[in-house]
Amino acid sequence: MKFLSSFIFSNSFFFILLFSFLLGTACTPDKMEEPPKDLEKFIKRNVFHSDTLLQKIYDAANRRDAETVATFLSHPQEKYRKHAALTFASLQDSSFLMPLLELLNDEKSSVRQAAATSIGQFWATSSETLLLEKTTQLQASGNYDVNVQQRLLEAIGKSATQKGLQFLALKNYENDTLRVGQAIGIYRAATKPKVNERVISDSATLLMLDFLTPPKQNYTVRLMASAYFARLGDKIIPKTEADSIQEKKQSDFFEILKNKADNDSQLFVRSNATQALGAIKTKENEDFLIKILNKTAENYLVKISAIRALGQFDDSPKIKKAIGNYINAKNPNLQIVASETLKNLARLTDYKLYLEWIEKTNNYRTRANLFAGAIKTERKENIASQKAISVLDSSQNVYEKMVLLQALSENLQNMDLILDTLQTTQNHLLRTAATEAIFNVSTKFLSNSAQNISSKQKEQLSKGFEFAIKSGDVGAMALAANALMNEDFKKIYKYKTSSLTKLLTEARKKLELPKEIETYQEISKTIEFYTGKTAQSPPPPPTKEIDWKLINTLNARNSIILNTNKGEIIVSLFTEEAPATVASFVTLAGTGFFNQKKFHRVVPNFVVQGADPRGDGWGGIDYTIRSEFSTFYYDDEGYLGMASAGKDTESCQFFITHSPTPHLDGRYTIFGKVINGMDVVHQLEVGDYIEMVSF
Repeated sequence: MKFLSSFIFSNSFFFILLFSFLLGTACTPDKMEEPPKDLEKFIKRNVFHSDTLLQKIYDAANRRDAETVATFLSHPQEKYRKHAALTFASLQDSSFLMPLLELLNDEKSSVRQAAATSIGQFWATSSETLLLEKTTQLQASGNYDVNVQQRLLEAIGKSATQKGLQFLALKNYENDTLRVGQAIGIYRAATKPKVNERVISDSATLLMLDFLTPPKQNYTVRLMASAYFARLGDKIIPKTEADSIQEKKQSDFFEILKNKADNDSQLFVRSNATQALGAIKTKENEDFLIKILNKTAENYLVKISAIRALGQFDDSPKIKKAIGNYINAKNPNLQIVASETLKNLARLTDYKLYLEWIEKTNNYRTRANLFAGAIKTERKENIASQKAISVLDSSQNVYEKMVLLQALSENLQNMDLILDTLQTTQNHLLRTAATEAIFNVSTKFLSNSAQNISSKQKEQLSKGFEFAIKSGDVGAMALAANALMNEDFKKIYKYKTSSLTKLLTEARKKLELPKEIETYQEISKTIEFYTGKTAQSPPPPPTKEIDWKLINTLNARNSIILNTNKGEIIVSLFTEEAPATVASFVTLAGTGFFNQKKFHRVVPNFVVQGADPRGDGWGGIDYTIRSEFSTFYYDDEGYLGMASAGKDTESCQFFITHSPTPHLDGRYTIFGKVINGMDVVHQLEVGDYIEMVSF
């Protein structure tokens, strides 16, 4: 196997990379498997090669020059109209709504689909009436591409008020593609980025329930309907059997979700349905979820959903026993979710049981969660805290030290130790972790009258956050600023507001943009909280130009290998859908940037995230790349997406999905797909790392 490891880009590099791609084997693994046929759509031809006009469109979009992009909406060639229309999915400039609506009459389906996609990306209720009119008109004509209609139905969901949602909920489509659009649209309406704009209705909920009923319903329809219930269960499922939604009782919901959880042929539908059952607190459901958890042959993702669902029930020895069987599961993610749930379920009577469990596990995150459960139930003896402190002192793993600090924050008596760590450590990861731990202390105890926190302790907390802000450590600064956005602290600073805002303002001035944009945002929000003045917007970040010379060297198989300490992950990059992101990623890989970078965040059954230079999620590089939203969805495991602190703030951190994550669609750039090595992805833990990226 031949690697391109650490090197500085030069003309010779581009020649070598181009030559290797033309040969087809020189920079690929010796025994790379052919991807399955159903993944062929992810091995796409590079349309940018030598096409300077197409490059011009994307350069304009990269500069956020919507006016220039718009001039191509009327280009005589389909290719340029399509790409110009689709870039508005990322630009999201609603002043160009009317030209995009006109493109819905374009003679080419690909252009119409791109326009419909971009209109939806405006997420604007002001688009709703025009979309409803256009969709009704097109459907009445009886001769219109169902793929375009699917995107229009999704766009209606993104712009929906109750009017648009009712339109979606009352349609009775027989075509699978239109049902997909219907299901996606209803999901989008309920999960809009702005919480106050989200809309749900009984009729929409019952339609989604109906989508789960037929045994041969389209997979994507079932996936979106099950995701709807997994995400919104407590809000939409009747609380008791006495409640109902248009004569559908809680037991009706239970039987349908139970059937999907137990029998659906698709893993992710079973996982979603299982998670949704957490909203039904009955003895029958408790027994069923334990049965799902104990299914020997069931995938670990479904077991994770069962554990999380059981975690929503009232405290029960039976539930604790069932979940406790998984603290030493073979899969580390299953262990971690089991211990996290047990931490949340911990009660005073469980103290000795948790101490026993601690002795039986070797996974540091699992052990820390169990420590947290024990520490929050201890009273005067503090045995669990002392054991945790002993492990903290002896551990050589900084990530273990970080989670132990979080565990210690469950007991107010540990506040002095945490503050001492914050003020004395030279390790930025521990400084950030200690700040987060005192943030936890303030959240748990500041407003809790039963804890009897003293005035002196309140003062210690505020001084700790001030220290973090003065430290210059961007992670500690951001967390401290966030913690201070609390009414209790507002009372503490009632007569010292000016000195606090001066401290925050001076700290913000020292930040390096765009590298430290997330910390800038947090401090700005805190200043607004104390002054009542609108937060200062940072200057527009400089966007890295797209390296077309590099893009031109990429052939149809844009494959890279993430070599991790757990094994290889082979990824197909989406050059057409995200050229700026792919160019940046390949450039960074070529310089060896990703070598030894940690995976600092693992949320089981969601994502694994890494490539932060700091190693804790607060780091970045000295440029940003714009958000690049395409027609792709996070509808499967293994998508690579860019982490961000908001639109057009992407940098170097990326994530890989464990499962479908439709709430990320149109909000986080998709730039690749794992085509081999998902078994490795599912084994990655916090602290694992990328050894190198090879081509």
